[in-house]
This record gives sequence, C-alpha cells and structure tokens, in this order.
Amino acid sequence: SFLFDVKMSQLILTWLNDDVRLSRKVTEFERDFANGYLLGELLSKHGLVQDFEEVFVNESTLATKRQNWSLVRDAISAAPQLDMRLTEGQVREMMDEDR
Repeated sequence: SFLFDVKMSQLILTWLNDDVRLSRKVTEFERDFANGYLLGELLSKHGLVQDFEEVFVNESTLATKRQNWSLVRDAISAAPQLDMRLTEGQVREMMDEDR
C-alpha cells in the first residue's frame, strides 16, 4: 500500500542519513543513487568494496555512471551473503532515475 511504501522509504532514509551517515544527505533515492556513488559508499561502509575513494567518482557523466555501476555489480557479485544480482536493465533504470 502507499502508506506502507512511504513509511518504509522514511525508515530507509533515516537509516542512511542518521545511522550509516553517507558523505551526503539522501533526500531522493532515484536522484541520489543514480550515479552509483552512494551505493558504492554504502557497500564500502559494510566492508564489501575496497579502495572506495580511489575507484568511485561522484560525477554524473554517462561514463562515470557506467564505471561506478560496474564496480557496484562486481562488489555485489563477489558477496554471496547478499544473495542478489543486478541485471543490465536494472542498472540502466537506476542510472536513468526510473522508479
């Protein structure tokens, strides 16, 4: 339901901003995660990405988005405990800020 979605989104935003404390405040999931940088940072904070600051770039060019998302996909694939994978289509939708 809509109300559940709103509450869940608020819980996740609170967790990201107050507990995880990413490098910048998350206000809109689609926009803030579109270039893959913050997801890479989140994975890094949980020990799933090495050398985060050296390999991820916080820019929104198409080339940068592709590179960051490639690194995110590699990290997720290398972490069997996550038991998930991202398809090219899913990555493309996130890069395009689709819901």
